[in-house]
Amino acid sequence: MYGYKEYEPLNKSVYEYMSSCADRYKEKTAISYYGKVFTYEEMLERIENFASALKSFGVGKNDVVASSLPGMPEGVFLIYAINKIGAVYCAFDCRSKGDEIKDMLDTFSPKLCFVPDFQVKEFRDVYDSAVVHISPVHCLGGFMRFSEAWANFFRGRTLFYYKHKNFISYEKFISKCSCESVSCEKSEGDVFGYFYTSGTTYGRKSVILTNENINAAVIQQTKANEKIKAGGSILNIMPLFTCYSVTLAMHLPLINGVSISLVPLVNTKKFKHLIIRHKPNYIITVPAHWEYFINEDFDGCDLSFLKTIIVGGDSIDESYRKKLDDIFAGCKAEAKINVGYGLTETASTTTKEISGVTSVGSVGAPLGNTLVKIYDAQTDSFLPCGEKGEICISGPTVCKGYYQDREMTKKLLRMHKDGRVWLHSGDIGYVDKNGSLFFCERLKRMFVRFDGSKISPYSIEQSLLQCPVVKRCLVVAINDKAHSHGKCAKAFVVLQDNVKKAVAKKILDNFIKANLDEHMLPGEIEIVEKLPYTKNGKLDYFGSDK
Repeated sequence: MYGYKEYEPLNKSVYEYMSSCADRYKEKTAISYYGKVFTYEEMLERIENFASALKSFGVGKNDVVASSLPGMPEGVFLIYAINKIGAVYCAFDCRSKGDEIKDMLDTFSPKLCFVPDFQVKEFRDVYDSAVVHISPVHCLGGFMRFSEAWANFFRGRTLFYYKHKNFISYEKFISKCSCESVSCEKSEGDVFGYFYTSGTTYGRKSVILTNENINAAVIQQTKANEKIKAGGSILNIMPLFTCYSVTLAMHLPLINGVSISLVPLVNTKKFKHLIIRHKPNYIITVPAHWEYFINEDFDGCDLSFLKTIIVGGDSIDESYRKKLDDIFAGCKAEAKINVGYGLTETASTTTKEISGVTSVGSVGAPLGNTLVKIYDAQTDSFLPCGEKGEICISGPTVCKGYYQDREMTKKLLRMHKDGRVWLHSGDIGYVDKNGSLFFCERLKRMFVRFDGSKISPYSIEQSLLQCPVVKRCLVVAINDKAHSHGKCAKAFVVLQDNVKKAVAKKILDNFIKANLDEHMLPGEIEIVEKLPYTKNGKLDYFGSDK
């Protein structure tokens, strides 16, 4: 491994690191978007324009700029421009509704907000914040700009903008840029941005990530992914308001001279056709993206352009993964599903699978300068290989904590006897003798029955997957209606192909009675076509607990 502290990019801002690399690729394509192409040189010019316009609107060092822009060129320009002037990027979901938006505005008091046109009406009660609205088709020009104007008129947005003077068009915003060059600065504390978590560890929080966190994550991945080379292309289907996308599907490729094909809104049912149309060498995804892909017809399909497929954000079971790998092999692709483990709190990176080195079924080994250990709360000590406990992480990608939440930050980041600060992930796992990490389940998923028994949903899932009619499953905790307190398990089950529900229910009922202890029996079993997911594409472990 190499020493991060001696590695120059860690002393740079995210923008400085990218621009220093971009100088080597000026004429190469940086971004493609529905036929519209931006070279690295053109991208740097657009970033400069955005930075100048931000300064003209009074945005300066340490000011917060909020954005919910999906995967569109303006979103990329904005993120780097915010960072260049030393402001702080606050990412929020373009699917956010009134209460979530109000909470974000109250918490961060952003100087400016950037939103896609389709979200503007969710800001109807916002009068004291400046909001810049941009259409996802704006940069395409021509007929698309004409259709954009008509869409705004017929959907009532034109009248909305007229009544709400705090809304600023993209044209008005960008017209404020001057010809003067904007100097690079860093925010106090080296803060790059605030990213909301999915809430699967300590509830929905805003994570403070630094320039060093983001750059270190990219350095790690560059060293670990030899196939990511200049001149290649990546399909970015992850929204830019997720840390996963900003780190691995935006900053990583641009550092390495890789062209990004941006797709703002992804229909997973058409994922196969999206891949064939863009012919990317690399894809960064979550398991949910492959839900329909696995059932497509691939006779005569050529996917030889695929070199690397990174799947993160959630666990993926081995049988599901093997089917995908078989599809790629049958379509002449050298790529295989490459899993890893990470959190928003670690800039989305911690471990990576290394073919032929890390153990089968694991989520890989720790990336450069990152340590992973397993913690036992009862003994306040780290556990030996093979024993399950809480996954703890120490390294350069570990965040500064949660924004304005000291109590939860103390739970997350703790100094141990070895003098290191360790991040407590809230996830259960173990490390084998090969140094590979195995992720088992969220610590928060564990629940207590009415009789005091502590139940592991993961254990129930592993048993159900042995049933011949079960293809995939998810177990969540729900309120126990049969008792005044406690929880019970509810299982969501996806059946094997061509298995009828009536037959499956009988087989399932007999199977669980024969293979599960009484205290682990699900209170409910629901047969579904696909498992429930959160808005960010992670399995929804908690959404059904109402």
